[in-house]
Amino acid sequence: MNIKDFQFETELGNRFIPNITPNIGDSLFEYVSDDLYKEYVNKATKGLFWVTSGSRRAVNLYESGVSIFGIPTPDMQRVIVIYPMEHTLNRAPRNAIIYNADGSVHRILNAPEPISDLAKTRSRFMAKTKAFNPPHRLYFHSVRWVKAEGEIVTVVGIGFDRDWQEERILNPETGKFGECVSSGMR
Repeated sequence: MNIKDFQFETELGNRFIPNITPNIGDSLFEYVSDDLYKEYVNKATKGLFWVTSGSRRAVNLYESGVSIFGIPTPDMQRVIVIYPMEHTLNRAPRNAIIYNADGSVHRILNAPEPISDLAKTRSRFMAKTKAFNPPHRLYFHSVRWVKAEGEIVTVVGIGFDRDWQEERILNPETGKFGECVSSGMR
C-alpha cells in the first residue's frame, strides 16, 4: 500500500497538496494561493489527509484546536506526524508517530537524547546553572526530507531546552535515529 493524494487541511476544511522536496529553499506552500496559505498559517487547527492506494481508504488526522503536522516518507509507505508538545494523548517527548499508509500506528517515537556538540555544550551549561527548567526538555517539532549520500531521507527536528534543536536522520521502518545533520537555535 502506498500513500497518494497527501494533503494539508485547514481549520475551515480546505485542503491542498504541499510541495514536499529535499531541496533547500523549496517551500511547502509554493503552489498554494495566498489566501489558502494565510488560512493555514493563521488558524490554530491544522490536519492531514491522504488516500491509501488500492483500497481507496481515506485517512484524516484532524482535531479541533490542534495543530497536527507531518509528511510522508520518501517511499510514500508511511507518514511521520508531529503533535503539539502539550497534546492530550501524544505528549512530549513522545509527540511523534509513524503511521502506516492505511492510518494504523507503525511506531510511537520517543525523542532521543541529542548528540550534537551544541547539545552537549548546552547540557553542561544547564547542569551548572540549574536556573532554567523548561516544561518539556525534549520534544519533536518538525519533519522534512533531505538528500544524504545521494538518497532522499527523512529527518526529524528534536527540540531541547526550549529554544534549541538538532535534526536527526530517521529510519521510518525501525524508528531508529541516525546521524545529526544540523543543530542550532530554533
